[in-house]
Amino acid sequence: MARGVGAALLFLASPTLLMLQALLLLSTSCALLRSAHGEDLLTKGFTAVELAEVQFKVQKPYDVPLPERYEFVDGVRRMWVYATDHPITTTHPGGPRTET
Repeated sequence: MARGVGAALLFLASPTLLMLQALLLLSTSCALLRSAHGEDLLTKGFTAVELAEVQFKVQKPYDVPLPERYEFVDGVRRMWVYATDHPITTTHPGGPRTET
């Protein structure tokens, strides 16, 4: 019987379970960042500003076409970066990035 209990305790401390517990804690914490009035505390103090597409300067790897790292569809801007990407210029000291 003690052996079965030990196995159960080992399962409770498994990396997978610990990761699930951490994700649950994080999601619960984010949900609690809303006040009782429904105000999102993550954006409190920020003001939404409408910007035209021409006001966005997208920096992406120098050797990749823009559509391969950026899209703007139905009001949603998406950018992505791969660990193997080059910097924004051949002389830029930073690593892989796609940013506005």
